[in-house]
Amino acid sequence: MKRLILVLLLSLSIPAVSYPEKINWVRVEKTMFENNPSVKTAKNNLLIAKYSYLKSLGAFLPTVSIGASASQSDNDRLLDGSRAFGQNLTTSYSYNLNASYAVFSGFADYYLARQASSELDAAQAAYDRALSDALYNAAVEYINLMWSYERVDLLESIENKRIENWDMIRLKYNSGNVDLGSLMRVEADAETIKSDLQKARRYIETVSAALCAEMGIFFDDILETDERIYPQDEIPMLPPKTNFNEQIEKIPEFLTAKYRLESALYQSRASKSPFLPHINASASLNQNNPEKPQSQDAVNSWSASLSVSYALFNGGRDFLSAKTASKNFASAQENFKSISVKLKAQIISEYNALIDVYETIRTRRLYMHASRLQAEISDRKYINGLSSYQDWYSISNDYINSQIQFLETKRAAALQEVRWFNFLGKNPPPPGKKR
Repeated sequence: MKRLILVLLLSLSIPAVSYPEKINWVRVEKTMFENNPSVKTAKNNLLIAKYSYLKSLGAFLPTVSIGASASQSDNDRLLDGSRAFGQNLTTSYSYNLNASYAVFSGFADYYLARQASSELDAAQAAYDRALSDALYNAAVEYINLMWSYERVDLLESIENKRIENWDMIRLKYNSGNVDLGSLMRVEADAETIKSDLQKARRYIETVSAALCAEMGIFFDDILETDERIYPQDEIPMLPPKTNFNEQIEKIPEFLTAKYRLESALYQSRASKSPFLPHINASASLNQNNPEKPQSQDAVNSWSASLSVSYALFNGGRDFLSAKTASKNFASAQENFKSISVKLKAQIISEYNALIDVYETIRTRRLYMHASRLQAEISDRKYINGLSSYQDWYSISNDYINSQIQFLETKRAAALQEVRWFNFLGKNPPPPGKKR
């Protein structure tokens, strides 16, 4: 029963979206922004940091309070000693206005506000990272969806070719030109591609469910798309090599470590404020029975004060707090250094991986076109008896494999491209498009 209630609650909180028409990257991105839980959580954390920063600014404003009171009393004994309940009522009113202001707090308020500002900047960097990661995960699954449909199309054409080969070899076998092993081999190829095609079609459902999860919606139907990875064999342009040091400084991990370092610095400085004197100013205004100016109870008064205090000794807590904050700052320095060094090494690795896969896709395309032409020539030669079975079979398989490898390379290039943008903390462009 509890499990059923939990499922019902989840069904109410997470929308189930069905796509009767074909999906595209624009729709994937829009749905992800609206429903992805990690993006919503990061946005809430950013708002919390913003409110904390605004709260810290309140220390620079005075504290003002007002108060009012009313009272009524009855002296039930008259001057002659007799009792007359309710005939000698006395009513009084009072109003007061109080204000106080911290003139000097050992710079604690200033440093705490700066710390909150750094935490807000760190929360913004964390939000940018969460958004980039969510878009990256959605882009990966969308690339898989495009690839799966293109793979089904490719396998269907390969299946037709395998069946065509099987029919041709069966005729040659019946005429005594090939042996039984050769016939069984092309028959096994036809059965294998049929099985691969069924697996590819089932994978569309798998990747549809995965993409729905990344968009933050329940899987309701198989997703369809007409978009393809680098259609018409488009080859992406190699990105220019830029200044890695400048790019690192814009990566969310670098910014987060930088602002955490600033936060630790201001916290360390704020921890020294108890060792300085604190100055406070206050003022108050009081009125009693303002409606009876002639009464003896009507009193108007005001006061103003300026106080200075200094904590001589509180059991060593301030000293230990300062030492702890100092060590936290030292740890933040080492963390910032470590992240900077790792990012420099990683950006070189990611960039070179992107260049490698771009170069591979170019060579794979050339190889595929060459093997296609060779396969067409080999088919004509084998049909006319000018080529052996082994030569024809090897060239035919080579062309089929080159098509599969080219598709895999296009997928790898698109995945590495969105990985590159994700590493930089940027929102990826439409995946699998020529730029």
